[in-house]
Amino acid sequence: MVIDHVGWLFFPQLPILNIIGRLSFPLFAFLIAEGGTKTKDIYGYIRRLLLFGVISQLPYSYISYLVGNDYRELNILFTLAGGLFLVALLQKKQYENCALAFIGLSLLSVFVAYDYDVYGLLIILSSYLFIKRRILGVLALAFTTIGYYTLMGSLGKDATIQLFALAGIIPLLFYNSAQGTRRYRWFFYAFYPLHLVILALVFHLL
Repeated sequence: MVIDHVGWLFFPQLPILNIIGRLSFPLFAFLIAEGGTKTKDIYGYIRRLLLFGVISQLPYSYISYLVGNDYRELNILFTLAGGLFLVALLQKKQYENCALAFIGLSLLSVFVAYDYDVYGLLIILSSYLFIKRRILGVLALAFTTIGYYTLMGSLGKDATIQLFALAGIIPLLFYNSAQGTRRYRWFFYAFYPLHLVILALVFHLL
């Protein structure tokens, strides 16, 4: 992720940095889905993501402005929170509510852009499927990414770089379901807005 953002801000002429960055989102999406199955308070988890999403929005919008992107787009933490909400509904077997929520979040993306938009939500849902049915999950992850590439191509947009996200499936196959340490949990929450602030400061110092 950091490599992707460094390339985004400082080295747009080096697509290899963004290609490396494509590996990060499938891993984040999987960890969100896995965390949703193991946390004791999934709605508390969602609230934390939203809180740090709000904290991160100003530096994220500013960097988006610096690189000429839409500064109104919401950062990835909002996407992760939305995906986790869908996972929460699936956990409770509220399938109809999950479908309605997905439709609602998809329609919202028409009016309020958020990082990875509907594709991001589908990757989180595919990751949840991967946890429950590994082969079907792999197929869903691959189909979602290839489908996104095909759709963008039909709209005249080059999304070739997103195909490299398929490589992110490989490390998931080696995941042993063991729960990691919670010791550095708040550091990882804080790292996202902190690294955006640091990148913006470095940009102005150069």
